[in-house]
Amino acid sequence: MSKRAGIFIRILMSTLCARTTAQAADLYRWIEAEKPILTNFPINPFAPANDTEKSLLSGGAWIGASGLRKSPLYAVYDVDVPAAGEFRFYARKFWKHGPYRVQFNDGLWLDVGADLAMLDEAELRKHIVVNWTSAGTVRLNAGRNRFRIESTANDGAIAFDCFLITNGAFAARGFAHPDEKLTSTEPGWFAWDPQPDLANSPIDLRSLNEAHAGSHGR
Repeated sequence: MSKRAGIFIRILMSTLCARTTAQAADLYRWIEAEKPILTNFPINPFAPANDTEKSLLSGGAWIGASGLRKSPLYAVYDVDVPAAGEFRFYARKFWKHGPYRVQFNDGLWLDVGADLAMLDEAELRKHIVVNWTSAGTVRLNAGRNRFRIESTANDGAIAFDCFLITNGAFAARGFAHPDEKLTSTEPGWFAWDPQPDLANSPIDLRSLNEAHAGSHGR
């Protein structure tokens, strides 16, 4: 075996070991928005009108509201994790409508405005869509954690389908869970569903990229 081949094999084995370790440590929790512990959300005006629309929502339902409100809307949920750590928080919601804030364990509020990147999109009907959005990073305690969602605008549309809390990679694919593999029923076709790209790989060169494209010129 040549020296170059030996180096390549060692790098490959390191990458595989890093991938296995990362996958073993990955954890996620999926929370249905329509199943809160406490809430003052009214009957959802954007509720699915038929089975086709239900099939596009996690659990076949979501919570929502529209129009003027006398006070902020809220919903409270519990989530359990085996160990304390940093987790990313995602919300599958009605487009950019409904700015809100989220609080875990009576800690600081995380404000989520309307200027959000849409990670995917599913259209229930004309002008009614549901999208995955990233809301930032939160700190969770080992065991049970309580979090509260509150609207920050008392007018307009707002709706939530589900929430995801994870310390692993996440690729938005409708209501498919992170560990769920996509399949195809079309003869001769397969679902394109590669594993999410892992960070902290020993051969990851993304650290060479600029934080903002073009910040040092063309």
